[in-house]
Amino acid sequence: MSGKALTDAERAALDLILEDFRYLFDKEEIRQEEVDDVLRSLKSDEVKSYIQSLRFGSKPETALRESFIAGKSVLLKYLFGEALPEVRSNGFIDYLIKDEMGRGIALELKPLFEADVEFDKAGKPILKRLRQKKMVPEVYREQILKYIQEGEAQFVVLTNLKDWFFYSKELTPREVKPFCTIGFFEFVKEYDVIGNLRDYLERKEFESIRYDLDKWFLESLKTWVKKLSEVEFTVDDKRKLELIIGLINKFIFVQTLDDYGVIEFNWIKKRWNYHEQMWQRKGKGIVLEKFFEELDEWFYLYYDTELFRENILPYVKKDDANLDKLYRNLQLVLGLTYLQLPLGAFKGIMQYNFRYIDEDIFGKAYETFLAEVRHEEGVYYTPKYITQSIVENTVGKILDELISEIEKRINEEDFTGAKELIKAFVSLKFLDPACGSGSFLIKAIRTIMDRYDKLIALVENAEKSYIMKNSRYLSSLSYPQEVKTKFELISDIKNLIGPNKGRELISKIIVRHIHGNDLDKRALEVAKVNIWLEAIKLSPKEFRYDRLPPESSYILPNLGMNLCNGDSIVGMPEDIAIKYLFNKHRDKIIKLSEQRSQYLENPANPKLAEEIEKIKNEIAKDLDEEFRNYLIAQNLPMDIIGQTKPFHWALDFWYVFFDENGDPLLEDERGFDAVIGNPPYVDSETMTRSFPVLREYCTRSYECASGNWDLFCVFVERGIINTKIGGRFGFILPNKLLSADYAEATRGLIKRYQVEILSDYSRVKVFDAAVYPVVLVLKKNQWNETDKVDIRIFHEVPEKAPEITRHTELSLNDLYNLPGNIWSPAVDPALEILNKIRQKSSIMSEHYTVLGGATVSEAYEIGAKLKEIEEATSKEFLKFVNTGTIDKYISLWGFVPTQFIKKSYSRPIISTDDLKKISEKRLQESRMEKIIIAGMCLELECFYDAGEHLAGKSTVIVLNGKAGLKGLVGVLNSQVTSFVLRKLFGSLALGGGYLRVGPPQVSKLPIPLAFLHSSKETKNLENLVDRVEKLKKSRYKFLSFWHEWSTKLKKSEISFQQILTEDMKKFREGKFNFVWTSRASFYPNEKNEELKKEYFDFCIVGDVEKNMLRIYGLDENGKGKLIYEVGFSDRDLMLHVYSSLIYTLESRVKIKTLSQLFTKAKVPLIKEVNKDPAELTPNIIKKVKDECVKWFREGKIDAIEPDIVKIDREIEDLEAKIDALVFKLYEFEENELEIVFDSLKTSTIRRGNVIEHFRKL
Repeated sequence: MSGKALTDAERAALDLILEDFRYLFDKEEIRQEEVDDVLRSLKSDEVKSYIQSLRFGSKPETALRESFIAGKSVLLKYLFGEALPEVRSNGFIDYLIKDEMGRGIALELKPLFEADVEFDKAGKPILKRLRQKKMVPEVYREQILKYIQEGEAQFVVLTNLKDWFFYSKELTPREVKPFCTIGFFEFVKEYDVIGNLRDYLERKEFESIRYDLDKWFLESLKTWVKKLSEVEFTVDDKRKLELIIGLINKFIFVQTLDDYGVIEFNWIKKRWNYHEQMWQRKGKGIVLEKFFEELDEWFYLYYDTELFRENILPYVKKDDANLDKLYRNLQLVLGLTYLQLPLGAFKGIMQYNFRYIDEDIFGKAYETFLAEVRHEEGVYYTPKYITQSIVENTVGKILDELISEIEKRINEEDFTGAKELIKAFVSLKFLDPACGSGSFLIKAIRTIMDRYDKLIALVENAEKSYIMKNSRYLSSLSYPQEVKTKFELISDIKNLIGPNKGRELISKIIVRHIHGNDLDKRALEVAKVNIWLEAIKLSPKEFRYDRLPPESSYILPNLGMNLCNGDSIVGMPEDIAIKYLFNKHRDKIIKLSEQRSQYLENPANPKLAEEIEKIKNEIAKDLDEEFRNYLIAQNLPMDIIGQTKPFHWALDFWYVFFDENGDPLLEDERGFDAVIGNPPYVDSETMTRSFPVLREYCTRSYECASGNWDLFCVFVERGIINTKIGGRFGFILPNKLLSADYAEATRGLIKRYQVEILSDYSRVKVFDAAVYPVVLVLKKNQWNETDKVDIRIFHEVPEKAPEITRHTELSLNDLYNLPGNIWSPAVDPALEILNKIRQKSSIMSEHYTVLGGATVSEAYEIGAKLKEIEEATSKEFLKFVNTGTIDKYISLWGFVPTQFIKKSYSRPIISTDDLKKISEKRLQESRMEKIIIAGMCLELECFYDAGEHLAGKSTVIVLNGKAGLKGLVGVLNSQVTSFVLRKLFGSLALGGGYLRVGPPQVSKLPIPLAFLHSSKETKNLENLVDRVEKLKKSRYKFLSFWHEWSTKLKKSEISFQQILTEDMKKFREGKFNFVWTSRASFYPNEKNEELKKEYFDFCIVGDVEKNMLRIYGLDENGKGKLIYEVGFSDRDLMLHVYSSLIYTLESRVKIKTLSQLFTKAKVPLIKEVNKDPAELTPNIIKKVKDECVKWFREGKIDAIEPDIVKIDREIEDLEAKIDALVFKLYEFEENELEIVFDSLKTSTIRRGNVIEHFRKL
């Protein structure tokens, strides 16, 4: 069905037709008097013939068909190649073209032009004009639907040549819509590239559905299972679901073969109709019985997959009503009645084109469905771009390295060496220990097949070259012995590799190389179907039922030996199992090896695989009992046996642990050449709640099960154990691997070997859930100082696979020596900055004592003893703070309410006597000089405490430093420390980007060496911190007084928007003495677009000298621009409005626009009769100032003016000075500051302030 069969002459003729079409399509009509001119303008005989036929009265469809499609038409050959279409004369479809398996494409021609005629007095027609007829596909709805219903065509093409409409069997009765509409010349442009009409239609259909295909298929799968589950079975629900999935898999297998042209087109429909006609008078039960019998017998004899060994019918209750339900629901599931219902129904299996349902769509649907059935968390299906990458960098790399060595030996005519390498090549074994539906294994099969093709071509070319080289001996009766030996070695090499191509080679590749294990038996059945289908897809013509050799009964390999069922992380340790098997069952291990050797030679003999399974089951009974003894001896939980299915690696894959003589392999020779996959991710909380026995077993069985370990940690250890020395390991894992404290033991294990690739996909939405993955590829070798790791950072690309944004190499030594064994900086563009910080610092735990605040149990005891300060009965008490009452540099105790264990306190305290009873150690710590750090934050927040506070649950305290703690507060609150914190532990971020900060994180924070060793720098920071501390307390006190006196004195409140609007009105009325503002960028009105623009955040800056406020709009990266300025007639009014605006912003009300800010900022007013609020309201600020002065005097605070704008500006200035000083302590260059700023999304204003101070140092 290829259009690439045109000769040069035919192509030239077609080009003339296309040129004439361009001319003709532009004409809406051709009047009678213009026809001759048009004919003279045309260049092709076909188009001239078409116009003449219409001119002389031919029917429009007949004229189009006879001129362009009939006989030896070049356009017909362009579309269909040498295939001969069936011409239909029933007034319905014009042409039907079928392939060898009967899959049809129907071509329905509709008129392009119609003739308008008049009749003379004698009744003779006279042409008036030829009028182009607009194509309206909806008119032909019933026609198209009927043709699809009849089942001969996969596709229908409706066209008048100018416009083309493509339909497929996937259309719905509700909407008979084309999957593609395209103009003729656009069609020709695309079709010229492909040259095959079926391929073209399949590509266009796939383009129309690909983005949601996985979701549609999952929903269909759920519906199919649901409909079949309505039928009553005689078995329990678990077995029932296995049978239902097995039945669905059978029909998916059949329909896939159908869609690939391997079996007769519409096999399911034709065989159902046949049995329905033959047996319906005997009842629906008999129809089902005969249909299932033929299904199982025919496909088992031809394709021998385990799928067709079991019939579902014996497990179904046999009453008439239940059989009727099975009959009707099966018709729906198969899609037999899909197009017969007036409004359609859910899609059945036949409505899908399984050429588009690849292993990823198929596998994702099943794995998602089965996870929902198990109510299981932690199952994330890996997208193709990642599975392919992992396979290429593990399986592909191993194969390529061997092929390179083989080629080198062949080129040197070292055929003995090449033979030994090819023995190694064909003996390679690859494993996915949590294989699920087999996605990784499918990619491995394709990769291996590709390398076999290269290897076969290499050997064939070598043989040809060697024959040519020794052609002088062809006429003689014998070759020299050396030449003869080399020819024999080449022959041996070819025999080792196996068949050159096709189904026999594919079967050998699968049984030689592909191995998997999974706990879910149903997922394994899906994996088998996936692998069998992949085998057929790789060479569909060789698997055609009418081309299979009659003597061959077993075409597809039995996968029971290669795909096993059990819990990968629960079972007898290999060293113990190997010893036991060698001592007790060596004879059976030898027998297993003999059977496997025979099976590798002849995968078409399933009896060998069945015998292997039988022997393994016999041994497993003894080994299971020995495992029970092992559990008792090790005091491990016995319940693990009942809760999961133990898997003994040394038995199920005995051939990677024993040689053919039943002797244990050396440790360096054991294991798989590559271990690949995506292990389950289940956090400690879920495991403790749902799988406590498994968690206890793993904690005591695996070194990586440390702390609050996630399940993936244990799978990493299991995968590395299973990897042969010199082999490769490739997993996709949560990025918590790089920095989580619980994954430190896992990183420690990985560090023993050579990490080759670390790919960061955390900026890509790989999974639907909030999991941010990395891909780790390692070679199980000892590493050396010169080894480097390939770092790849990916970003999202709409509707495409992710692309690399950064690709670099990092010394493996540098990776393994990152501070605190935290690897997340390695996948960060700021790695060089982090390395610089590391070189200029020492970690916190080496110089200070880092402790956690109150424990959970202590917290409840403390909560019972907390009182408000007014309730204190003793002068000996401690102020209580927790994360919510910690700000940078100060405690917010007394300024904001404290929330603790479902209670709220204004100024909570605990008596020292009560605390001593709870914990004398906590009392002692509380009285000490210390730093208290918030346990959850966006940027690190801490303050210096002289021994007045008790640190609550989830806080961190720092004690006993070599350098002053007050100066250290400046270091910790700096942007540098927040930058390091986020880079080291950003992968642990919670919702909203908040970081949980505990002793493990704080212990690993850097402290500048210059700070530790220079008393001058320490003193500088102490002075700055002391001043900031006083200013921030003053700020909170000012705002506290403002809120208090606003509440007491206000009579009402008004939005800032109303203030501005009324000011504008007063300006117009000339009431200049009664306005709040003196000028503004603009006064609000509906037409002002600046009010509607959205921003990520706002920053309000008051002028120290002038009565002016400036408002900056910030984007999500902290970049800001000045968007509004407003001046005030009175400074106290300005301070009042400023307080209202910042109070609104800091209240976390959702504000995105300037209009929302102005509207939601409520300004308290003092109102009196005959007095304007602008005159009275400043009294609030006057009272606040008076209260502040008293407070300053009582607290002995000097040199602070009670002006909130001046206070805020000085705080900003001092914090910028501290940042600049810390940057200098680390010896930053100015250009390096921007990397930190960009990372933290520092506002433009703060950047400028820091840089200004940095330049002065």
